[in-house]
Amino acid sequence: MPMGIKSQSAMEYLMTYGWAILAIALAIGGLFSLGVFNASQYAPKQLTGSCYVQKNLVNTYLVGTCNKGLPKFVAHFNGKNAYANMGNSYLLSPEAGATGNMTLCIWYRIINTSDYYGPILKGESPPSGGNGWEYTIDQENANHAFTLWTAGGSNIASGGSGKTNVANVWEFVCFTYDYANSAAYYYYNSTQYSATFNSGNGPASQKTGNLVVGAGEGPGAGQGYSNILAANVQMYNSSLTQGQIYQLYEEGIGGAPIQLQHLVGWWPLNGDANDYSGNNNNGNAVNVSWSTTWYSSYNQPNQ
Repeated sequence: MPMGIKSQSAMEYLMTYGWAILAIALAIGGLFSLGVFNASQYAPKQLTGSCYVQKNLVNTYLVGTCNKGLPKFVAHFNGKNAYANMGNSYLLSPEAGATGNMTLCIWYRIINTSDYYGPILKGESPPSGGNGWEYTIDQENANHAFTLWTAGGSNIASGGSGKTNVANVWEFVCFTYDYANSAAYYYYNSTQYSATFNSGNGPASQKTGNLVVGAGEGPGAGQGYSNILAANVQMYNSSLTQGQIYQLYEEGIGGAPIQLQHLVGWWPLNGDANDYSGNNNNGNAVNVSWSTTWYSSYNQPNQ
């Protein structure tokens, strides 16, 4: 067949079927954006309270379905007036132990990077302000960071990854504080970053404020609150190691706590703000909604 005829046939084929191929490509792209090809879309979801910590005079152990499954719900904080107040107790204070050690971890997803962000986690009641400890996303500087300070306002430790805010991506963050070894670390998706440690200002004194998720400072409209999805808040009165933080990350958003003897609070935020650590530090969810479609943008670590 002459070359000209072959070229004409190829062009006729493209003209005939090109729009169909384009339509198929667009349809596949739309299905990807909806999470249809995401394995998390079809994975079984754990119901509220399906895994919890049981304590007796001898042992502390996990009970129920604790197989790293995905939660059915995650908490949605609207960035305007929604928060979860976990209350205050001696056990809840990260400085309650004699060594002043602590670890605090959370999974979260930013809804819209154009919003103002208050603290994601803070050790005080909203929106009163004050001193304590916090994990925050700073919209102005686009940083993920934490700060720990005394009730008098002296900085004890602070750090972050310097990562830029990203919308609609699930992220795992922790910070640890170890006064005895003059060490503080920030973890972003299990990657460790050194933090500034001011040993002359520690150990931290016990705070009387509350552990609050989704809000903290500033009573102004739209300020002091974070527009996020959040899940699996874990708090310890020990400084977990890098390997232990990596283990928590590998377990994913539905993973159970480790070091149960040092666990002081566990709030999966799977449909409620209750504490499943066995310490009964149940929270109060204010204007919080519970998302059942959160997993469209979630991928289990290393899968």
